[in-house]
Amino acid sequence: MKEIKIFIFSIVFAVILSFIFRQILDVSIHLNVLVSVSFVFIGSMIGKKLFSKSN
Repeated sequence: MKEIKIFIFSIVFAVILSFIFRQILDVSIHLNVLVSVSFVFIGSMIGKKLFSKSN
């Protein structure tokens, strides 16, 4: 159950950040995919820290 929460959190985190990133910088699609993947990774790291503290 905790893994699902982390997964959902990281996806939402990445979507929001990549949307903001695209609005500000107006980057190309190719770069945006790379940025989104890195945001998912960062989001999962933050999610692990958040949900490990709460449990």
